Amino acid sequence: MITCQDYCVADPDALETPAMLLYQELSSLSGTVGEAEAKPTKSMYAVFENLSERFEVQRNKLNQLIEEEVEPLLSR
Repeated sequence: MITCQDYCVADPDALETPAMLLYQELSSLSGTVGEAEAKPTKSMYAVFENLSERFEVQRNKLNQLIEEEVEPLLSR
C-alpha cells in the first residue's frame, strides 16, 4: 500500500496540491480535536465546516475525472 509519505517522497511538489493541503489540514484538525479533553470549540467547528466544503470540491473533481477519463478506458 502506498502511503502519503511515499507519494510525497517520490514527488515533493505533491505537498502543494489542493488535495494534499486539505489532507494535511484535516489531519491537523483531527489530532487537535482528538487530543483535547473538552468538546471542540466553535473555531474548530468553523474549520471543520470549511474543510468539509473544500473536501466536497475535491471529491467532485475526482468523481468527474473518474467519469470522464477512467470509465471510458474501462469500457474499451
